[in-house]
Amino acid sequence: TPERLRYVPNGIRAAQLVPPSTDEVRVLRQELALDDAPVVLYFGTMSNVAHGVSLLIEAFALVLRDLPQARLLMVGDGDDRVALQTQAKRLGIHGSLCWTGRVPAAQIRMYLALAHCSVDPVFDSPGARGRSPLKIVESLAQGVPVVTGAVGDRSAIVTQEAGIVVAPGDSRALADGILRLLNDSQLRMKLATGARVRAESLCWRHLALTWLSLYE
Repeated sequence: TPERLRYVPNGIRAAQLVPPSTDEVRVLRQELALDDAPVVLYFGTMSNVAHGVSLLIEAFALVLRDLPQARLLMVGDGDDRVALQTQAKRLGIHGSLCWTGRVPAAQIRMYLALAHCSVDPVFDSPGARGRSPLKIVESLAQGVPVVTGAVGDRSAIVTQEAGIVVAPGDSRALADGILRLLNDSQLRMKLATGARVRAESLCWRHLALTWLSLYE
């Protein structure tokens, strides 16, 4: 019956709320030659079909017109990685992207600590509507605001207090959302605080109570 229905989003372990050491993050920033650049992070599968990463490449080309010192950190691998790198070269922005390949899941926190924001690029499709990206929750857990599209439950997960939700499939809207965060340190700090608060509510120790309520 409808009154017995409960929605439970993706969750995280409490340990994922713990930030990495500043020394580890400093060393990683040096290794990646990021200097003091504003950093936008995408982590996950390099796929145009499942994750719309080509949309992010298009958007970042627009970001660079206003903020040429920005860097896009691409963490992960997938079938479309070569095509995405070709796209970046075609747009003349390949030098502003850093491709790390796959990294151990335990190290994702360090890469998030480098970022001013993370991005979940998305087109409005049945598959995207039915998927609740764990990467969003992982980003919030490290106090990193998320820019994503209003598809499925993303607006409910991110909320206005923890990130920026834009029209899906729109590279200009995605770029504008990214630029808002990169150019406004006060907004970024406010959303970083909101992200941590939101992530706390998405820990499994809290979400498990929703599951329990189904059996009571």
